[in-house]
Amino acid sequence: MEPNALLVDVREASELADGMIKGALWMPTSKISESSQEWKAFLAKLPSGDAKMKTPVYVYCRSGARSGSVVALLKPLGFRAENAGGFSELKRSGLPVTVGPETP
Repeated sequence: MEPNALLVDVREASELADGMIKGALWMPTSKISESSQEWKAFLAKLPSGDAKMKTPVYVYCRSGARSGSVVALLKPLGFRAENAGGFSELKRSGLPVTVGPETP
């Protein structure tokens, strides 16, 4: 992953017992929809303008399925989004893990 990248965890609160990748932002999939105020507020806190395409956004969930769906929502909005897969694989890769969600 690139050093300036953002990580977004889209797992639900009940899935966070094993922790999160340190520095990841949390936006549970259940709150993501075009009409959701939480989703709109989350998007407003992400990079905008030219920074949207310069800042990679890696999205992960438990297995990679939901994160793929979220990436499909972010790309048409101009984000340089990539599916980072599942939390277990990221954890095994050596990325630091922390407890509790962080918000942008």
